[in-house]
Amino acid sequence: MNNIVKALEENLLYGNNYANVCINKTKDFFESYKINKGPKNNLPNSIKRNNDGFLLIDYEPYIISDLKTDGHNEAFWMLLSNGSRILLKDVDNVEIQNELLFKCLCKWLDIPCANNDVAIFEGDTYLLSPSFLGINEYLFNYYDVYGKLEIDINELIKKASLINQDFHLKKMLTVDILTQNQDRFPRNFKVIKSSKQMKICPLYDNGILEINNMKLFFKHYPSINGSIKDDDILNYLMQDDEYKKWCFKKIISRQMPNFRNQIYNDKGVYIDDNVYDSFNKTVNDGKALILDNFKNS
Repeated sequence: MNNIVKALEENLLYGNNYANVCINKTKDFFESYKINKGPKNNLPNSIKRNNDGFLLIDYEPYIISDLKTDGHNEAFWMLLSNGSRILLKDVDNVEIQNELLFKCLCKWLDIPCANNDVAIFEGDTYLLSPSFLGINEYLFNYYDVYGKLEIDINELIKKASLINQDFHLKKMLTVDILTQNQDRFPRNFKVIKSSKQMKICPLYDNGILEINNMKLFFKHYPSINGSIKDDDILNYLMQDDEYKKWCFKKIISRQMPNFRNQIYNDKGVYIDDNVYDSFNKTVNDGKALILDNFKNS
């Protein structure tokens, strides 16, 4: 147990509860384990996928951490024998598909996004998210999250400009409009800090989209002057010439690729017709709205 706890501690993944820590293939794990201090947590090449494209984690050497996680969904950290730290999150199949589609859209727009994948563990399906933090990095709130469910965009951009995050922030607002992301409340965006630098944090928790999610009770979304209307938000953002140029270059002037085909070719994961049709229509409607505001600005 001492070696197991030591490995978790040096990866900042130990929460001091022995009962919830477990290891698979102990001998194989420690024969190959080497600490990875960097932010790139690649999956071992040995991990295979099933016929539906889900990664088969059960057969790998790993340690399950007892570290508590935030959020409403069950989630836990796993340390792999190659030193990679991954989060397994229990969400429904629609949310898993939304996360994969959102990731593809962000890649097309050159917006940093969590490198999500899909996995089977002990017979259940999970969203798999490799950590994007180095050992000496942490997530920092640059916007006061205490007691707030709503985000004032004007106030937020002023805060973000102080740490050179304002342009990335405007891109985040845009991709959320394109996908009708309903869950961008203050806890769901941060920056990455270390003792030496501050850098952009990839977008994460992107699976709750109104277009194909029936479990929403209320909407968490940024507002401008009290309005959460996409037109009002875009009209405000279009006042920035650099932002307008980015919209034209990355969104207006390009044809959106078929993300469902990309996901199937890359992972073998099939996106349901209704999920993809809703996603595709919503993004194209958002693209048309951006074009209208571009012309009127």
